[in-house]
Amino acid sequence: FVPGGGAFVTHSVSRDIKLGFAIAGNFGSVLDYDDNWVGRYRVQEATVLGVSFVPSIAYRVNDKLSLGAGVNAMYGVLKQQVAVNNVLPGVPDGQLKAEDKTWGWGVNLGILYEPTPATRVGLTWNSRVKLDFDAPAEFSGLGPGLSALFAARGLLDARVNLGVRVPQQAMV
Repeated sequence: FVPGGGAFVTHSVSRDIKLGFAIAGNFGSVLDYDDNWVGRYRVQEATVLGVSFVPSIAYRVNDKLSLGAGVNAMYGVLKQQVAVNNVLPGVPDGQLKAEDKTWGWGVNLGILYEPTPATRVGLTWNSRVKLDFDAPAEFSGLGPGLSALFAARGLLDARVNLGVRVPQQAMV
């Protein structure tokens, strides 16, 4: 399941101050290939997604100008599974899995200018959000030779670190 929409709510504190809250799916991708497909040593299953929770406030400076700001709390999910070639004939593939969930933080700013009652011009800027995934490498089904080699290299207790940077954006 990858959320592709959003939900938004606003509340008027006064004529000039508004509060808001948004939940929106920023991005998402899910891949799921058969266990014996030719690219299984690159990816078998992969999920990466980000969902934002954005509390915000807006202030009407005057009848023509309004300003807004929000905090972007982005929840990120990463799941990755690849096959590990055990090399020996007749020995099935092993597996490497990594899975993590993390939070990243950003800021959303906006300005709305209304030169005439029939015309509005808005500018929004959303800052970059960093999602720093850090998961243990979970190996299974490794043959004895490969398991000994990975243990000697310290890979059986390794961690998978992956930084995802959701880019900043500006919209008019």
